[in-house]
Amino acid sequence: MPALDVRPLPAMIFASLRHIGPYGEAGETFRKITDWAVSEGVMTPETQVLGLSYDDPKTTPAEILRYDACVTLKTPIALPPGMQLMALPACSWVMMTHKGPYETMGETFTKLYAALAEHPTLVPIATGAIEIYVNDPATTAPADLITELGVAVLEGADGF
Repeated sequence: MPALDVRPLPAMIFASLRHIGPYGEAGETFRKITDWAVSEGVMTPETQVLGLSYDDPKTTPAEILRYDACVTLKTPIALPPGMQLMALPACSWVMMTHKGPYETMGETFTKLYAALAEHPTLVPIATGAIEIYVNDPATTAPADLITELGVAVLEGADGF
């Protein structure tokens, strides 16, 4: 059984903008939320840009895939129509690093879920998968993009 990178992530609050449709077409949604964050002065060096995917593209029709483009916030704030204030609790996440273009992240997610399936004492929490974008696609070559992919889990003993 391969070792997994299980790490705690802190609680996060964030502004979220929903995209419905193929995951590969969420770029415009990210542009809208990051442009808003810059214009409102909430995009700081500590801000994390996140993605939350809720559906398996292998079993869900592309036109109804749900995806949230997000930016973390220091404190809750009023948001414009169409955006939601959301939170994730502090918990353990099984993480895997994806290096390369966003278009190939599905391959890394497949590896992550396959590895997780081999660890029955790690039970996925129904939050959707997280993508933490480490570098900026505007200034980074696609082959050098780094994205941390994760699934929230509850850690238990054998026979959970």
